[in-house]
Order: sequence, then structure tokens, then C-alpha cells
Amino acid sequence: MSRSKCEFRRCRVAGIRDGNGDDKLFTFLADAKGGFGTPFSSFARTDADGWEVDRMKFATGDYNGDGRDDIGVLDSYTAGTVRLMTFTAAPGGGFGEPVRGWESTGWQFGRVSVHSGDFDGNGRDEFAAWYDYADGHDALIGFELDANGAFGNRRELLNAVPGWYERSQMRIVTGDYNGDGRDDLATFYGYSDTRAKVITFVAKADGTLGDALHSWSEPKGWTLDRVHMAERYSSPPPLPVCPVVYGHGGYPTGANAWERDQVRQPNHPKGLAQHKSWGAGGVEADLQLTKDGTKGVMWHNSTTRGLTGAKADVTDIWWATGADQLKGRTIDHGPYAGETVYTFREWLESAKKQNMAAFVELKGEAGQSLLNTNATIRETAWREVIDPIAERASTQKIMIYTGAKNTDLKAELIKRIEAAGFGATLKNYPRWVDSAAVGWEEPAPPASDQYATWQEKLDQFGTPVSSQAMVTTWPKELKSWLSGKCL
Repeated sequence: MSRSKCEFRRCRVAGIRDGNGDDKLFTFLADAKGGFGTPFSSFARTDADGWEVDRMKFATGDYNGDGRDDIGVLDSYTAGTVRLMTFTAAPGGGFGEPVRGWESTGWQFGRVSVHSGDFDGNGRDEFAAWYDYADGHDALIGFELDANGAFGNRRELLNAVPGWYERSQMRIVTGDYNGDGRDDLATFYGYSDTRAKVITFVAKADGTLGDALHSWSEPKGWTLDRVHMAERYSSPPPLPVCPVVYGHGGYPTGANAWERDQVRQPNHPKGLAQHKSWGAGGVEADLQLTKDGTKGVMWHNSTTRGLTGAKADVTDIWWATGADQLKGRTIDHGPYAGETVYTFREWLESAKKQNMAAFVELKGEAGQSLLNTNATIRETAWREVIDPIAERASTQKIMIYTGAKNTDLKAELIKRIEAAGFGATLKNYPRWVDSAAVGWEEPAPPASDQYATWQEKLDQFGTPVSSQAMVTTWPKELKSWLSGKCL
């Protein structure tokens, strides 16, 4: 994130640096020759504190009216809460500790873009959030700093009629376009048929915005992805917001694939940590059930192949009973050799501690107990699936699905999860972005075989408004490939 501010004929640039473990806010002060001095930091947080730049959106503005630009932040938490924070500029060019303000559990981070403007002309900017509601209407919501330096005084500046605007087709900027001392809001609007139009929402005396004023238009030929809008605060290039990358362990294709399987699935803390080190924000992992649905466990195979001990079907053995019990077995080859099998609860807890989103595949073999004609077995099994989610869904990003070919199990999963009140775990799945024509093999095919498909998916799903989660078997390589292609 970088924004510039020119004040008293001198400029400065501020930027957040993600340091793979901590994040720091740096300032570059302008020198007398027009260049910039060595950056210095005035704020730092570690990932352990829950600080992740990928979950934040930034705007700059003089929110307290002291003549120096401050930084406003919309922060998104894995539990579904969004919160506003302020970094107030200090006289020396640094920034103070963030002050928390308004927060809500009703906003979806991906539906918000943030801006700044002095819409009522009082000398102080408001932090403004354009929100794309699920019912089709859009609104611009303004927030002012209160006496404690926190964003509050939520008010609606603009309410757009449902269906009139598609936020992903807009490039929004703010500025005093009619010279009345109040900032207005303008947008370049690109239609899907390559028509284009400029629309202005002029600020009124009370700081709310008036009806849309349509001006320049082009009947054909201007495409949105080629348009760059310039404004007071050095607007960013028209690149999509970087996706949250989800990692998935590769499994070979073809006959006797199990012979070549290297057990790469992140079904344990070591795998979670590895994917996090590669830059992933979540993983896709595998949920099985032991005999009679008595224990939810994280394992990708229908059998114990790849684990120490005698080979057996997972659904035929107990978790902690009998000579063939699953508990205590360890992976016997591959990069995670020596790691043990974890219960669903243990794995979710590890994902939470490492701040990794959990995208869980309920394996088809689990249908043996989940769809069992014996009600006791059936209900025991479903408790092993739903209870761990219920215990954590309010504080942790969890999604669950089962393969499309498991028709009956899928229908029952949807019914049970929705009845338990956790329908959100069935929505907004990350998108698979690897080419179906390039399967995983051992050794792995080069990631370059995926580049064309990744670009196609980024063009298809990426937007300048929100981050679209994408899952891949090459998380480290996808994260590296995305550098310079998104913001």
C-alpha cells in the first residue's frame, strides 16, 4: 500500500511492508532536492497479533483537520467482523498507534471499496466506504473521527437504486470537481459491451451526494481494464486485488496413483505451517470418519496406506481402540514423514492458531456412517462433523464441501449444516485455478505449465474491488507468479 501527500510544499510517501512474520508502516520524507530520504518505521505488528495486510483496505485523508494526512483502514477478521482503524499522522512524519472505531458483523469485506473526501467542506475528510449490497443496491457510507480519534458517526452519503450500478465496472475517484469547496465523487463506468460513461455525484451542503450527473460518454471502444484514474491521492493502477491463495496437496493421476502418492496433503500442523510459509492464507484438507462415525479424522486416503501399521480401511477401524487403531500412526514416507494423524477438532484448532482458513473436503467414504440406516451411528457421525465447526465458526474461517459425485451425501450435508445454522460454511468457496489438462505427478510438473490457466482465471475472477480466494496445488509458485499482477 502506498499513498502520497503534498503538504506545505513538501511531500511524503507512506507504505505498509509485509515482512513475512511482521508488518511495518514506513514513511519516506521528501528532501530539498525533490527526492526521498531513508524510510523509517513508526508502527509494527506481528502475524501472531492477528495483523495481516491482505485483510485490509487503505485510504488516506486529513481526518482530524490538522493539515496532515492520516491513514484510514478497513480491517477484516476471519470471524466475519470488519472494523475501522485510524493511523493519525504525527508532526515528525510518522504515525501514531491505530485507534479502533466503528465495527460490524454484517459487512462482507469483498463487497467494500474505500475512499476519502471532504464532502461537507468542513476541512476534515471523511472515510467513505462504497458497499455493494447482496440485494443489488449500492451505498456510500461516510465515517468521521470522534473526539477520541476513532471513526464513528456512520451516515449514508449516497444510496443507489438496485440494479443501476455494478461496482466491478466502476473506477471511483473523489475531488472537488465543481469548485464549491466540497469533494464530489466521480466514476468512469465501463459497460460489458465496451460503452463507457463518466458519472458525477455532486456533494450537497449537508455533505450527502446528489443524483447521478451523466456527462462524457463513448458509444464503443473503451474497455475498463485499460483505464487508469488519477486523483489527489495517487490512485493505484487498475490491477485486481490479489487473491487469497489456498494450498492443496498434490495426488498423482492415472492407474495405481497410490503407489506414487507422497502424502502431501496439509492434514496436520506441519502441513499448515508449510503452506503458510509459502504465502497461502488457507488450505484444502480432508475429513474422514472412523468406524461407525465415532471420530472425525484428517486423512486423504480411504485406507491407511501411507501410514505405519497394518493396512486397513479407515471406516473399518476405531480411533483409539483395537490393535489396528488409527491414533498414534504416523506418515511413513514423503515430505511429512513422521507426522501423525489428527482429529478434526485438533486440526481446526491448529488452523486457528496459525490464522489459516480451513476449506474442508468431507470424503465420500464417510457416507458409510453419515448415511447409515442405524440412527445411532448416523447421529454420532454427524456430531463429529458439525460440532467441531459449531464450536469455532464464530471465530474462525471454515468452509466445508463434498465431491459432486457424492450426490446423497452432498444433499444431506447441506441440509444438516443449514439446519445447524452454519450455512455460511457452504458458501464463497475458493475457486480452483489449476488447469485440468495438467495433473499432478511425482515428481511435480513445472508450475509454468499452469501460467496460462492462472492468467485466464485471474482475468475471469479478479476485480479491483475484492479479493477472490483461489486454490491450487502449487501455492508457493502461484503466490510468486501473482507478484506484480495484482494489488
